[in-house]
Amino acid sequence: MTEKKAEKIYFLNGIKGMSAIIVVIYHLLSAVYPPIINKTALIRPESLFLTKIGISPLNIFFDGDLAVAFFFLISGFFNAKTSFNTEFNGDSGNFIKKYLALEPYKNLYKRYIRLTPYIFISVMLIYISLKTGLNKSHELAQAAQSGWLFQFYNEPVNLGSTLAEALYGNVFFGVCKLNPILWCMHYILLGSCCVVITVAIVMGRDSKHRAMIYTALFTVTMLARTYISVYFIAVALYDYYNERDNIKIPRYIYMAALFVGLFFASYPAEFPTDNTVYAVMSAIFDTPVFWHYIGAALIIFAFFGIEELQKFMSCRILLFLGDISYEIYILGFLLQNTVFASIFLYYYNKGYYGRGFLIATVVTFALLIILSVILKKVYYNFEKICTGMFASVKERLLNCSFIR
Repeated sequence: MTEKKAEKIYFLNGIKGMSAIIVVIYHLLSAVYPPIINKTALIRPESLFLTKIGISPLNIFFDGDLAVAFFFLISGFFNAKTSFNTEFNGDSGNFIKKYLALEPYKNLYKRYIRLTPYIFISVMLIYISLKTGLNKSHELAQAAQSGWLFQFYNEPVNLGSTLAEALYGNVFFGVCKLNPILWCMHYILLGSCCVVITVAIVMGRDSKHRAMIYTALFTVTMLARTYISVYFIAVALYDYYNERDNIKIPRYIYMAALFVGLFFASYPAEFPTDNTVYAVMSAIFDTPVFWHYIGAALIIFAFFGIEELQKFMSCRILLFLGDISYEIYILGFLLQNTVFASIFLYYYNKGYYGRGFLIATVVTFALLIILSVILKKVYYNFEKICTGMFASVKERLLNCSFIR
């Protein structure tokens, strides 16, 4: 393989930015308009209309599960890019002996250092909001009759369990009682290791055997109903992207992949699919994440061959959102249950349901963008300080006689 290490892939950052916004929209709709997400009690006049949207291809614009599928794929894609671009490129033996021996552990360490500070901030802020009464999730759930929102914060929280969740419980064991949308962090950590191991398996093999390995790994893990399966698709996507100049595929194939991918990606996550356009898909495989993974992968594949889509997803606003997508994801649930809930409940008590939702959404998104930018800058400066301190300590230790 001939790697393109320095190549920038901007449109993936744009997709990441759009996905972060979709996740926030998904949670706001789940809280205030639950029938658009799943078929709950039709408590509002517009509920039947919203349900029809939820079981149509239009749900692609607010499907949080699909957005997370894009996050997983893009994360795995760039992990694969790093793993393939080593000095052992094409040399499977040396890669396994000298790189694989340490890299999974290095990936765990790097991912832990990258994920944990944000997780800690998010979990502790939610803990503070619950203790101070700023968190209005139960009041919001009661007003909107949201079964989804009712399930959270029904048990008292304490500082000990909160710290445990923030520092290691979430990222290593998938504990997410305080911030339930952080369930995916555990799989991002495991996925980074799976990518390295997969690269070790396919390193030095021809394209046919690599494709067979990717297919087998995805099939086995998908049948086991595990989220890790998406990372094998991510490695395959990078493998193809890296070799695409040597593979001549006509434009209409990419266009077909786009439309098929959009349809697969719109498979309803929580609606029954009987008597819908998705009935045949359910008969083949009734796990929504399977169709979301395949659909998201086909969409990204289509982007590789359609420059117009690449340019659109590389526009400034989407690249800006992509740069703060992690911060948006981390802070979204907190602001939903504090700022959004307070504004919505104010208008709800005055009899303005729809107006309250719109005003609360606009204010929440504006504040979310501002806080995400601030958090990113704070984290960046903090990371620079910690990196400098670590390098200084390491240098001093190496200069000590007992280390030599």
